[in-house]
Amino acid sequence: MAYIAEQAIPVVEKRTQERQQKLDQIVMLAREAGLDENAVARLVSSKSDRPADARLPRTGVRRPYMNPFDAQSGIYAFPPNHPEKMPDWARQALNQGWRKQDMHYKNLAGAWAQRGMPQLYDPIARHDELKALEAANGGYQRKKKQ
Repeated sequence: MAYIAEQAIPVVEKRTQERQQKLDQIVMLAREAGLDENAVARLVSSKSDRPADARLPRTGVRRPYMNPFDAQSGIYAFPPNHPEKMPDWARQALNQGWRKQDMHYKNLAGAWAQRGMPQLYDPIARHDELKALEAANGGYQRKKKQ
């Protein structure tokens, strides 16, 4: 086993060197093309350069919907390709004539006023509060199913 590992070391070193040469070439061409430093860094960054435990938070996930009937509502995403993952309260609201857009936190106050309902909470302030809590906890992370 040790013999195989010793034989692999030169091959790995050679491939690492080739990879670095190609990355240097990419950087040179990108700078000639006039890209800024951030764009160049994105071109050459690699997930393999990060340690395994350095997972970045999922910040690109949009979760703008809130329950119009619950003052302690969280923020939710309604996956467009997975309607079965929509929360029960959202299905009930849709059955009562609400539209998905009405449950967006920015449209919720207007939807309550349009229906003559009392405003249960300030949805924009609640959304900002929940986003701040989420950011303090390291961002939104999907739960792994086991």
